[in-house]
Parts: sequence; C-alpha cells; structure tokens
Amino acid sequence: MQPKNNPLSLLAKKKPEKLLRSVLELSSEGIILIDATLRIIEVNPKIQELYRIPYERLIGEDLRKLLDTQGRETLQEIILGLEDGRTWIGPVACWLDEKDPVPAKISLKRTDMSNQRLFLLVLEDPRSFKTLEENLSREKVQTREMYITLRNVMKAIEQEKKGWEGEIANKIEKYLLPALERVKREPYGEMRNSYLDLIREHLLGLTRGFSRELDGRFLRLTRSEMRICRYIQGGYSTKEISEAMHTSFETIQTHRKNIRKKLGLRGRTINLYSYLSSRQRQPESSR
Repeated sequence: MQPKNNPLSLLAKKKPEKLLRSVLELSSEGIILIDATLRIIEVNPKIQELYRIPYERLIGEDLRKLLDTQGRETLQEIILGLEDGRTWIGPVACWLDEKDPVPAKISLKRTDMSNQRLFLLVLEDPRSFKTLEENLSREKVQTREMYITLRNVMKAIEQEKKGWEGEIANKIEKYLLPALERVKREPYGEMRNSYLDLIREHLLGLTRGFSRELDGRFLRLTRSEMRICRYIQGGYSTKEISEAMHTSFETIQTHRKNIRKKLGLRGRTINLYSYLSSRQRQPESSR
C-alpha cells in the first residue's frame, strides 16, 4: 500500500521559495543558508537586524567575514567533515560591530538538495548570550560578596561568643565564687540571705545574656557595710544607724564613704539612698 502524500511536502514542491521565506521570517533566531564555499544564499530578517546589514549586501557574501578568525577556522573544518543530515552545535564569535567579537552559539545542519551541498546555520542571539554571561558573572560576584559577608558575620559571632564566655567566667571567678565562700563562712542568717540575694541577682543576669549590667561591686562590701546598706534602704539616717548598731556617728560616716568608694559613687552627685533603692527595684522590674 502506497503512503499518502504529505500535504506539506506537496506544498513545498509547488511553492518552495515562499514556504522557505515564511519559515525564515517566523524564526526568532538568526538563520543563514550557505553553500559548500561558505557563500550566503539566504538569510532571515533576524540576521539583518543583528548585523545591521541590508539583505542585498548579505546575499552572496562570504560567511567568514561575519565571524572572527577562530570561528572561520572552526566552521570551515566542521563543514568539510559534516555528513548529510547531521548537525553540529558549538560556540563561535561574531563581528556585530567594529569593537570586539561577541560570543554566540550556532547549530549547523547539512542538507543536500538537487545534488548541491547546502548548510543551514541557526545563530542564537549573541546579545542574549552576552547578557546571560554578564548576569552569570554578576551573580558570581554577588555570591562571593555574600559568602565573604557571611564569613565575617560568623567570625564576629564566634568572637562575640568567646567574649561572652570570657566575661561569664570572669564574673563567676571574681564575684560569685568569693560570695559563696562568704555565705559558707557567715554565721548570721540575715547576712547569708543578703549574700544569697546578690548571688541570685547575678545568676539571673547571666541567664539573660547581660541584658542588664551586673553590679558585682556589692559583693565587695563587708558584713558591716552590707548591714548599713540595708538600713539606708530602709530610710534610716546616719544617727539612727549608729544607735541601732551601737556605733559612733563618725564610724557610720566612714562606712558610708567606703561604701560609696566600693560602689564607684565617689565624686558623683547621686544620693546613696537613691542608688541603693534603684538597685533594689531592678530585679523586680526586669522579671
């Protein structure tokens, strides 16, 4: 049984030039039809647009004039070895202007017709190829910049972490361990509770990541100075404190000066009662 004639084949036999022209005009890629001598037989409008050369000047022109030296040698070598019906795909460089050759990609297919060797060359838009190359290069630079930034951030975090660890270790060694020793040696329950309150405040500060500055200076106070601070927080005057502790007025004054010195208040105008009261309120407000 004979196969039916293909309608497209019949149409191609009747009006081959018109059909070829339609296909060439519809293509979004540049198309060039050349013979075995690399002479241009036909081009589509996309090629005219890319090279900015009129159709009349392109027909009969040597294709090699549109390529760089490497591209000419590559194309000539491929054409000599390409068999009928086979396709070759690879990179070339095109002279689209008088500056530098632009990298592009071509597909070359050999199609013999009427005992004549013809080659159909499809040229991808070099501008899109170049744009893609530029985008890839830009993305590569951006990726490297992001990597460097991330590496610096990670390094800063690591350094900050080491700083936190060192600060925690310093506060534990400098304030908390001596305070625990004082608690162990302290015979009076009231004073033990005062030291334990300070230790608790410091431990809470450590768990909050130093959101509030820990004042380890309170742990430097002696037992007598701690008692005097409690009296001052309770609103007692110097005279009332001296009577309650059975100590002279001058001794209490000396203690007050030492307390201000140990708490870093010497030379400052802040009232000792106001400072101690604010420290007493801080743990409540930060909970």
